[in-house]
Amino acid sequence: FVNDGSVIDLTFEIDEGIQVMINRLDINGSIDIPVSDIRNVINLRENIPLNLVDIRDARYSILSLYKRLGYVDASVDIATDINGGEADIAFSITENRPSVLGKVIIRGNRKTKDKVIRREFTLKEGVPYNYDEILKIKQSIYKMGLFTEVAIDELASERLPYKTVKDLLLTLNEDEPGS
Repeated sequence: FVNDGSVIDLTFEIDEGIQVMINRLDINGSIDIPVSDIRNVINLRENIPLNLVDIRDARYSILSLYKRLGYVDASVDIATDINGGEADIAFSITENRPSVLGKVIIRGNRKTKDKVIRREFTLKEGVPYNYDEILKIKQSIYKMGLFTEVAIDELASERLPYKTVKDLLLTLNEDEPGS
C-alpha cells in the first residue's frame, strides 16, 4: 500500500515442481467385501494427479462402505510412496468381525405402545449393524412428535465366533399429550 497514490506492479514466480501422478493403487486386506466394490466407492484410479484430499476422502468412503455392511470395527491405513513424479498408494484394510443388530430394548414410553415405536425400526434383529440407518431411525422416531428426547445407546456386545451381536437401548422421554 502506497500513500502517494502511485501504482506498484507485483510479479510472483511460482515453481509448481513435478506433477505427481498415481502410478499404482493397491487395496489389501479385503476378505469379505470384493475389491471391485471398494474401487467403485473411491474416486481414485491410476494415471491421475495425486491429491491428498482425495486420498483421505477415499479412506472415508471405504470406512463408510464397511460400516454400512456391519463392519463397525473396520480400519483403513494408507501408505503413500512417492518417487519422482509417480506415487504408489496402498490402502490396508482390517475388516475385523462383522456386527449384527441384536435385541432392541425400549424404555421411557409410558403411554406409547412398543409396537408404535417398533414400526419405525427398519432394522430387524440379525441384520448387519448399520450406524447410518440407526440415525435415520432416531430421526424418524423424533418426527413422530411424541417424544422430547430420543437416545439410542449400544449395550454390551456379545462376541460370537464369526460376528459380534450389538444390543441397543432406546431411551425415550414422552412429550405431554396434545403438545
